[in-house]
Amino acid sequence: PSADVWAFGCTALEMLTGGVAWARGASPARIASALAAPAALFRGGEAMAALAVLPALALDLVRECLQWSPADRPRASALLRHSYLADAQH
Repeated sequence: PSADVWAFGCTALEMLTGGVAWARGASPARIASALAAPAALFRGGEAMAALAVLPALALDLVRECLQWSPADRPRASALLRHSYLADAQH
């Protein structure tokens, strides 16, 4: 379900950066602005050095998962075909 895709996106982001996403809550406005600027997902809005070195495909995968509207999130089967996961040589 779309909730699982959202949860996967949160988990992937935390694993990729080593930081805790949603540290200050997850209001709709905060999530929307964070998707435009991933550094805003983290405590205090501080930019994390890890975000600067993440592969563009990894951030694309996370952004796809964290679409605000559940209808806009990909299905799990589509995520498996995402370039970042399909190559899996990271």
